[in-house]
Amino acid sequence: MDLNEINLSETKIETARLVLRPFEESDLEDFHAYASVAGVGEAAGWKHHESIEETAEVLKGIIARRRTLAITEKESGKVIGSVGLETSPSIFADKDLGENINDLGYVISRDYWGKGYAEEAIKGALSLCFYVLHLQAVTCGHFSANRAARTIVEKCGFKFVADGKYASADGVETSARYYAITHKDFGVEYSD
Repeated sequence: MDLNEINLSETKIETARLVLRPFEESDLEDFHAYASVAGVGEAAGWKHHESIEETAEVLKGIIARRRTLAITEKESGKVIGSVGLETSPSIFADKDLGENINDLGYVISRDYWGKGYAEEAIKGALSLCFYVLHLQAVTCGHFSANRAARTIVEKCGFKFVADGKYASADGVETSARYYAITHKDFGVEYSD
């Protein structure tokens, strides 16, 4: 699906402990609280934020693009991460996954690492991808050295596709592992 056709601005997904919903301007403090922690953004391929002003600019872009959801803790309402869709990397071009595919990216506050929140959020997002957006496949990648991310994506049903490189915004290339999950892998059949 062309990313320009995706509009998650009215989307709300509830899981056992989380609510995935569109970001709002009022999320600035919560967003900055995790995005400014060294190592959090870097694990997802972006540099941690150095000022609240930088976070505000990024937040404006996220809201305008309408394809990233805030991961909020259901009990407190606190934003603890994000999950969103992007164009799948070119490494998937010849992998016969279909034409209607997108890449899923996610980040979780360091305070919530190792507690199953990323897996829960990803599974909620995959339900949206297959039951609502009717994607044929969803791709996902992680840095090769990030064993925790590998465990998470494999628990969510992603299957390894290829090793490759990820080029960050500043042009630094890092070894990466790439995965995909099809609608059939997720247990969803589409009628033709």
